[in-house]
Amino acid sequence: MWVRSCVFPHQPQRSRPRACNRRASFRDEAVSQDGSSSAEVGNELSIPIQPLSFNLPSRRSTGANGSSSHLNMTDLKLMQHYILHTSKRMSFKPTRSFAWERVVPDIVTANEFLMHLLLALAGLDYFTHDQHSQQLLNTSMNNPTKSRDLDPANLQAIIEHHQLGLEGLRRALDGATEANVETLTAGSMLIVAFAFASLRVRDFDLSDVCGVRRPRIDWLHLVRGASSVVRQNWASLIRGRLRHLLLFNYVNDDWKLCQGELESASTPPVVHSKRLSAFAAGARRAIYNLREFSNALTINQNFPRHSANSTSSPSSEQNQQPSVKHIYEEHTRAIDVVEDMYMRILHVLHFARIEPQSPSDHDVLSDVEDTAATSWPILLSQEFLSSLDSYESFGVVEGTSFTILAHLHLTLALLENIWYLGPSIDREIEKINSLILTLGNDDLFRLMQWPMEVIE
Repeated sequence: MWVRSCVFPHQPQRSRPRACNRRASFRDEAVSQDGSSSAEVGNELSIPIQPLSFNLPSRRSTGANGSSSHLNMTDLKLMQHYILHTSKRMSFKPTRSFAWERVVPDIVTANEFLMHLLLALAGLDYFTHDQHSQQLLNTSMNNPTKSRDLDPANLQAIIEHHQLGLEGLRRALDGATEANVETLTAGSMLIVAFAFASLRVRDFDLSDVCGVRRPRIDWLHLVRGASSVVRQNWASLIRGRLRHLLLFNYVNDDWKLCQGELESASTPPVVHSKRLSAFAAGARRAIYNLREFSNALTINQNFPRHSANSTSSPSSEQNQQPSVKHIYEEHTRAIDVVEDMYMRILHVLHFARIEPQSPSDHDVLSDVEDTAATSWPILLSQEFLSSLDSYESFGVVEGTSFTILAHLHLTLALLENIWYLGPSIDREIEKINSLILTLGNDDLFRLMQWPMEVIE
């Protein structure tokens, strides 16, 4: 291979230009290399555009069919949207936002399956950006319409990115080592965010149960599965670059130290948000009402007894009874989760009330986020989640499970300015309320009144 030497062509002598009273600009008449004006050159290109020479052998990548590869402009647009918009609306807290804006993209660019997960998340935001909130407010529950930007082709592209990312994460989990813990965790965090955000597009699904639209449950399983990666590698992760996405200042029982003050507080928090004020005013009473109903349901439940006319054997009934009783026990544990989440938030609002200078709503919501308000899916038992999947024999027991779930949804609804939560969480609460109405149970209906009041 020979290399051609780089020699500039001889430049002819030019006469010194005359002084000009105006400043030369890019729009002024161009001068060609031989000193003639663009008008003299005519239609010919005076300065041809030539590629730079790097003295390297030619290399052209080709696709599977032998054709030249090309840029995927949609993916580039989604990546740009993530950097400029999505990453900046993932959190109220600056240190956590920095991780989404800088750290996560740095990890993603070194792993193809992570890039698929990031593009899937950005796609959900991009194709519903600036339209989702108003659309949900204007769309009735029985007459949903699709976003004008989220056509089937775009949605299919998002799903494909998500599935490719999931497949890559599963393979990476099979070969998990200390060296790729950060990669696995970044993938898990992207999946968790996608699970929450998926409600934005799946809210348009027309599937129903009992004549009303079905509340979404499957995303809870996805969150629980993805979060297991963090739990298994906690000791390593809190010393790494992703620690700000995992550490929350108010994940503790400190609220118990001032429980009396929290329960007796009568003044509203110093916030402009009507939603936060409504939550603070009714949260303690809501916990009490949930416990009272759950306890009464457990006491008053009459389990069937074996009789001569029964077609089932005593042993089969004995095997069924503990399962129903076990659901009641899971209700109690789930209400414990509700109480813990609510009291952490009330604890934050209490200190906002006694601060010498009233904090902004953004600061208060940053502290609410620091209670790990989005972590409750991993605290629920599999048995409780299973009670949410039972639609064939939907009754008061299952209705109680959904009512508890609506109260947990409310902690997410408080963080309405985080893009992947927002109005889609409100709609899930509305779906649950419509489902409860089908039961005709006055007690469950009353329990749902407060969550509906808060989001309205």
